[in-house]
Order: sequence, then C-alpha cells, then structure tokens
Amino acid sequence: MRRHLSVLSLWWALSWKPLLSVVAALLLGEGAAFAWNWHRLAGMEEFSLERLLPASGLYVFFPMLAAMLTMAGSEVRGSHIHYTLERLRVRPVVVVLWHWACMALCLLALWAVQVGALLVLSGVYCRLADPAYVSGQTVFLAAYRINLFHQLLPLEAWSTWVRNAVLFLGLSLACACLASRMRQGRGSGAQVVVALLELLFLIAFSSVMPTAYGDVLVICGVLAVMAIWRLYLAMDWKEGGGEDEVETP
Repeated sequence: MRRHLSVLSLWWALSWKPLLSVVAALLLGEGAAFAWNWHRLAGMEEFSLERLLPASGLYVFFPMLAAMLTMAGSEVRGSHIHYTLERLRVRPVVVVLWHWACMALCLLALWAVQVGALLVLSGVYCRLADPAYVSGQTVFLAAYRINLFHQLLPLEAWSTWVRNAVLFLGLSLACACLASRMRQGRGSGAQVVVALLELLFLIAFSSVMPTAYGDVLVICGVLAVMAIWRLYLAMDWKEGGGEDEVETP
C-alpha cells in the first residue's frame, strides 16, 4: 500500500503546478470577460446575466490541462520519474491507473472551479445589478440559456452528465496511456487516440445546446475510440511492448 501511495504522490507532485497555472488562467479569463461585458453593456437594455457571463470558449482549458499533465508525466528514461518508478517496482498497469486517477481528479477540480466561478459571478450580478434585471429565477434561467453554463452544469439533462463523465474519464485515461508510451519512446498510436478524444471534447462543448441524441453519439464515439485503443494495446503487449521501465515485484 505504501508503494501505491508513493506512486500517487509522485503524480500529484507533477500535477499541481499545471493545475494551478490553468486554474489561474481560467479565473483571469473568466473574470476579465465578465468585467468587460459589464463595462460594455452597463445602462443598456441588453444588460442581463446571459449577456455578461462568458457564453463559450473557456472549455478549451480542459484539453489544455490534459495536455500539460501528459507532458509533465512523460519524461524519458534516466529522468526522475523513471528512477522513482523503478525504485518502487510497481506493476505498469498500476502506474497508469494511478496516473489516470490523478488526471481525472485534476479535471474534476478544474470543472468545480469553473462552475464555482460562474456561480460567484452570477451572485455578483444579482447583488450589484439594478433590481429590475434580477429575479428569483435569474441564475436558474442562466444555467439553461448560457451554453457554457449548461454544458458544465446541465441540471436535469442526465445524458449530458453521463457524456461529461465519459469524456473526462476517457480523455484522462488516454493521456495517462500516452504519457506511459512516451516514457518508452513509443507514443504515436496514443497521440492519435488523444487527438480524437480532444476533438470529440471540443465538438461536444462547442455545440449550441446539448441534446440527448448528440450526447449518446459522443458517448459512443468515446467508447469506440477507447475500445480500438484497448485492442491495439493488447496486441502490442503480447508482442512484448509493455512498459518495461517498471518490473513486477
């Protein structure tokens, strides 16, 4: 158990700086967009929460964080990562699974920060705006009408909740596998998988409003990509292509 905790602490030590840098950039961008819209629309008829909050675009921080975490964990042989993993002598699949868990938690933390920021900015609007623009349903309606808000916090749209979970888990797993392959100098196949999943992520979040049919298509696309990747890995490992940097105890 101690070795497993050591692996997890290694991944966290490599992940917290990229996470904090992306969170800082996200908060800065979201706050700046809100302040600019407030200044631009103050006193106009369009001065509503739907016009003040960022409507889209900030979802790109999720693929950005995934890429940064992948690069942080992809150091090649002779590096600090290789030395630590070799000393711990943990099975390769365990190394990848703990990296996956750490990446998924980082994406979840980024989601929580972004949703929290949207809620805080909504609260600022409700406190400072003219009462004529505010009602008891202002934030609730904004969560339905603003694309980014609804994509991140879909309320009763259960299919979008499932879609988001599948996207986050699939992307983080593919990035963990890519980092593992890059540490061996063999990452071409995994790069294609990550690129496809990031494309699906961007397509899903850039849609005007999610629908159950579109969510199911995205889920099926992610599962199909991961299934093909799993078959590729199975064939490669049978040929002796497993992560040989860490031996089984």
